[in-house]
Amino acid sequence: MARTLVDLAATVANWELSRAFDEAQHLGRLRIADLANLCDRMGSRRGTGRLRAMMRAEQASGRVTRSQLERRFLRLCRDRAIPMPATNVVIDGYEVDRAWPDRGLVAELDGWAHHRTRSSFERDRERDLRLQLSGQRVIRVTHRRLVSDPDRLVRDILRLLRAAG
Repeated sequence: MARTLVDLAATVANWELSRAFDEAQHLGRLRIADLANLCDRMGSRRGTGRLRAMMRAEQASGRVTRSQLERRFLRLCRDRAIPMPATNVVIDGYEVDRAWPDRGLVAELDGWAHHRTRSSFERDRERDLRLQLSGQRVIRVTHRRLVSDPDRLVRDILRLLRAAG
């Protein structure tokens, strides 16, 4: 996988490389150490600088993500000056995708592939209720909303964060 990413880095646009990098991580096919070693061996080969920058950004974020949707959400926060949320933290016994615990706000990131069964649907509703009863506001962010209407999503999140003080 590392070699494939190095080859892609020499020929594709940034967004394509970023997507391939994210997907390789999501599928568990990429070891960052292997990619870093390969980039070191390749020296200044075209594209390796972009890969090094992606690896540095991933390390600097200190945030473990499990999907492209989660990484895209963090980029939205960073790019739109939304305070960076905590990632995959436990609140009231539930691990949540993103949270601003000091503001009482939780963002659950819902990809269709992981949330399309009846039991998953019911579990999510029960979890939302328990979190709300413990004083958290819960918003659900879908891939479609993140991609098709990011401006409104940003306004909504900032409004909820401001309301929380």
